[in-house]
Amino acid sequence: SLLMMFLLICVLAGAALDTGLVLGASLAPGSAVEAPVDPSFTTPLVAALVPGVLAGVTVALRLAGLPPEMRQDLLSKGLPGREAALDHYINERAQRARDEEAGKREAAAYVDLLEASPDGAYVATPRGRITYANPALARLFNRPGERMEGESVAHLFGRRDERGRMDFARFPVTPGTHRSALVLPDGHTRMVEVKVRKAQDGRIHGTVHDLTEEFLRQQLEQKKDLAEFYVDLLRHDIGNHITLPLVHLDLLAENEEIPEDARSSLEAAATSVNEVAELLERVDVLSELDELRPEPVDAARMMRDVGETFKAKQRGRLAVHYEIPDEPVWVYGSALLKEVLVNLVGNALRHAGREPEITLGAHRTKEHWVLHVDDNGKGVPDEEKERIFERSVRDEEGQGKGLGLYIVHTITSSLGGRVWVADRVKGDPSQGASFRVALKAAPHPEAEDLGETAVPLPEGAKRDAANA
Repeated sequence: SLLMMFLLICVLAGAALDTGLVLGASLAPGSAVEAPVDPSFTTPLVAALVPGVLAGVTVALRLAGLPPEMRQDLLSKGLPGREAALDHYINERAQRARDEEAGKREAAAYVDLLEASPDGAYVATPRGRITYANPALARLFNRPGERMEGESVAHLFGRRDERGRMDFARFPVTPGTHRSALVLPDGHTRMVEVKVRKAQDGRIHGTVHDLTEEFLRQQLEQKKDLAEFYVDLLRHDIGNHITLPLVHLDLLAENEEIPEDARSSLEAAATSVNEVAELLERVDVLSELDELRPEPVDAARMMRDVGETFKAKQRGRLAVHYEIPDEPVWVYGSALLKEVLVNLVGNALRHAGREPEITLGAHRTKEHWVLHVDDNGKGVPDEEKERIFERSVRDEEGQGKGLGLYIVHTITSSLGGRVWVADRVKGDPSQGASFRVALKAAPHPEAEDLGETAVPLPEGAKRDAANA
């Protein structure tokens, strides 16, 4: 049809050209050619024919770029509606091209989003064969960098029974939200949430969110609640039950008529009950660590109070020496710092010799105060110095409850400090141990209120930090 239209246009154009030549020859001055027609008729004809020819050529060129079925539809219309329909088709085709380009950009952006997503994502055929899997899904299954296309999603999320047979999972291809435990090839288990939807073309789209940390956090909170219940039970119920036996044992110990052998038994019973009471206090201390907020405290006063308390309890059997400045020793601590000192002095007393001697001291480094508790016991071997602060570590004789030094380490760390053990006599563990606690120096509370931050170094309190 286009060829016929083109031939028609050529015939009309030729006729117009011949007519123009004849008219030009007849109208030329001195021409012998007689005009075959009246110029008043042919001139308007040529003037009307040329625009028509040009319009026809334009339409033919525009039709040439259209699909065959669209050209057929246009040619079946009348001349008045053909131009408008042609414009409509061309605009519609341009809009479709723009929409397709925008769709490609959106699809590329969607893929980029999936590639960077921390959650796993997959696209599968209606029968569950994976056609796309993002890197996060491979990492979830401990297969980073591997391509998962072509695998069965039911097999991927399946698990083996007790006989080793594979139990294929149906939920990865079932629309909805599912939670399941994944058993990985290395034996580890992950809790996941899988959201599945079916697209219009029947393909399966799934996202996989790892709930393992959230699941473990919930378990931890449940265990914490249970632990807090046990702490309350220990502090209140058991604590109340041991108060009465302690009172009676103290009264009996004051009775001078009790024989010496019976008095020894009373002292042993009192010691055991007191150890239970101390254990309850330690549990109480540990329960307060979450709310610990360091503040300036006078460590010198605390050390003297603890030393004198132990000295009084031992009724002259304990020698306590001090190497503490006369001025306050301000450090960033809390009331729990006293618990640290109590545990260190109690530990030193248990391991001291037959004539126990304990020295409490403090010296200043550039930014810290180092508190030390020295004893004249058998010391700590070098191989034990690092692990002695671990939980439930006892000495060679099985003494201690495994919590005292652990509590010291835990409280000191919570205060931003550090604790370690050295030899009282450098290089000779057999001469006793020196437990040391380094805490950041704090300004005097009154100086802090005035905006001053300098911490004065008392005279006579200096000691070489390298010997700490």
